[in-house]
Amino acid sequence: MRNPFRRRSRIDGAAREALRSAGAGRVVAWATDGSGGVVVATVAELAVVDAGGAISLTPWHEVLSGRWVADEDALVVTTVDGQQRMLAVDEDSGLLEALRERVQTSVVTSESLARGRTFVAIRQDLTTRALLEQVVRSGRLVPGDRRSPEEQEMLATLRERIGAPA
Repeated sequence: MRNPFRRRSRIDGAAREALRSAGAGRVVAWATDGSGGVVVATVAELAVVDAGGAISLTPWHEVLSGRWVADEDALVVTTVDGQQRMLAVDEDSGLLEALRERVQTSVVTSESLARGRTFVAIRQDLTTRALLEQVVRSGRLVPGDRRSPEEQEMLATLRERIGAPA
């Protein structure tokens, strides 16, 4: 279990500069990965900075889930487009907890359909505060023109629930 009072070292200079250059938000949790890079949960996105300073940012509203795989000592992040990324990080880093909290923060309201195989949600871009409608069916984001009548009806219900325009 991570000690919340333990003082952490700082993110190294190259990674810190990559985060700053990319406009990444305030750091919530971070860990080094197995290749010398860092994985960073910020208030608005998941950032992966490789050992060379290249950075990829994934906004929280595009992350569907995360889970710890003990056999691999890795955090597996699944995005709404069905992609999975395995990140070899220290389990004790607090990243999994931060990921779950940030993903949940991006969900304004949601419901499951089709016995849990379809996730219908209104989520918030934590950078712009824009509300976004999402339908994820069998682990993949469904474009607006391919949503079923039941999914469209559920989105209308969710919009009504939060007082958003139809």
